[in-house]
Amino acid sequence: MVAQNVESLLADNPDAVVTVSAGCGSTMKEYEELVPDLAGAEELAHKTMDVHELLASGNVKTPSTPVPMQVTYQDPCHLLSTQRISEAPRQLLDLIDGLERIELPEPNICCGSAGTYSLSQREMAERIGDRKARNIASTGARIVATANPGCASQITTSLARNGYDAQVRYVVDLLDMAYRNGSDYAQTVYAGAGAFASDAEAAAVGTPGATGNP
Repeated sequence: MVAQNVESLLADNPDAVVTVSAGCGSTMKEYEELVPDLAGAEELAHKTMDVHELLASGNVKTPSTPVPMQVTYQDPCHLLSTQRISEAPRQLLDLIDGLERIELPEPNICCGSAGTYSLSQREMAERIGDRKARNIASTGARIVATANPGCASQITTSLARNGYDAQVRYVVDLLDMAYRNGSDYAQTVYAGAGAFASDAEAAAVGTPGATGNP
């Protein structure tokens, strides 16, 4: 599979290979160590960039649409500890006018997903997830932003198990929402937020409608 990835992703000689999953990006950046004898592995490892890393390194245009909401950001372990990326996602969130970013307590603590850990060590993963859910609830944030599918799934489950009615969204989704004109799209992040969103805040972005988890 690694060989197929290298061949297909380098076929058009890209300047960069951008990932939107912290876990995938972490592994791809280690290709030169995992398969040192594979042609192209080193090149792909050096060209791989996390989407937040790429956007924050360029001259990103500030969104013109205000998005009034309170957001806390959860650091995926594969982004924070492995790729050493922590400021880029926060910088992108801070570009959004009206968004109040609230730092999460114990940001270095795993959410309990940890790849397949949540499947092989379910009881411990749930305990860790419950701790993360309590920390999220303590911020009072309406939205939890993250940058990894495994984290998004684990946090969504942990919040629901603990009765915390918050929304989990990707950083790039919130940024995309801010770039769009009008409030029809912005309303979706409040769908299902329940007690975490006041009537005034909901009115500021439109009437909440149905939406799925990321």
